Amino acid sequence: MKTILNQYTPGLGESWLLVFITAIGGGILSAILAIGLTYLFPTMGTLFTVGLYPVMYVVPAIYIWLVMKGRDLSAPVRPIHSPYYGRLGVYLTFALAVILIPTFNYICEPLYSWLKTPQFMKEFFTNIGESGVVGFITVAIFAPVFEELLCRGVILRGLLRHTSPAKAIIWSSLMFGVMHLNPWQAIPAVLAGILFGWVYYKTGSLYISIFLHSVNNSISFVILKIFPNIPYDSTFKDITPPNLYLPIYVISLCIVVITLILMNKYYDKPISHQI
Repeated sequence: MKTILNQYTPGLGESWLLVFITAIGGGILSAILAIGLTYLFPTMGTLFTVGLYPVMYVVPAIYIWLVMKGRDLSAPVRPIHSPYYGRLGVYLTFALAVILIPTFNYICEPLYSWLKTPQFMKEFFTNIGESGVVGFITVAIFAPVFEELLCRGVILRGLLRHTSPAKAIIWSSLMFGVMHLNPWQAIPAVLAGILFGWVYYKTGSLYISIFLHSVNNSISFVILKIFPNIPYDSTFKDITPPNLYLPIYVISLCIVVITLILMNKYYDKPISHQI
C-alpha cells in the first residue's frame, strides 16, 4: 500500500472526490459500525464512537487501491515522506513546532471565536474529554496520522505536481476544513491546514506535519481535562486576565512571525515535487 500511496498523485478534481468519499462514505461506515457495536455492548457506546475514527479512512484507501490497480508503479515520484530539514535540522524543527502551535492558535482565534458553538458540538467534545485514554489516542494520534496522511501526504503532494505551491496549499487547506463537515471546526482547520501544508511543502516531512497536528489537538484535549468546568466554547480571551491579553497577543504574534521567517530562511529551497 505504501508504494501505491507514493505513486498516487491526484489533481484538484480527484482530491475533492477523495474528501467527499472520506467524509461521507467513511462517515457512514464508521457510524454503522458504531451503532452495531453500541447495540451489542451498550455500556461502551462512547468508546466505540470515538475509537472507530480510523475506520473512516478504509473507504478512501479502497478507492485509491482500485484507481491504482494495474497502473505502472515504477515511475519516479517524490515519496509521501521525504524529509529535508535544511540548516535548522530535525531537532530544532520539532522544538520550534512546540512553540509555534500555541502562539499560532492564540493569534488566529479572533478569526473564528465569534462563531457560537452549538449544543451538539459541545456534547461531542465533552464525550471525547470523558473518554480518557481512548479519547486522547483518537484526538492526539489517530486524527493527526490519518488526516495528515490524506490531506498533506496524498492530496497536497498530488496538487503540488499539478499546480503552484500557493494554490496547492490553499486548496488542500480548504479540503481539510470541509472534511470536518461543520463551520465551527472548519475555519480553524483551514487556518491550521495552511500552516501544516506550508511546513510540509518546505520540508517534505509527513512526520513534522503529523507532529504539528498532534501538538495542536493535544493542547485542546489537555485543557479540557485540566479545566473540566470551563465551557468548550471558551476562548483565550475568556481565560486570560484582561490586562494580559493584548501583551500576550503581541508576544505570540512576534513569536509566530520570527519562527516562520527562520523556517523560510533555513529550510532553503524545497525539493521539487516535479520529478
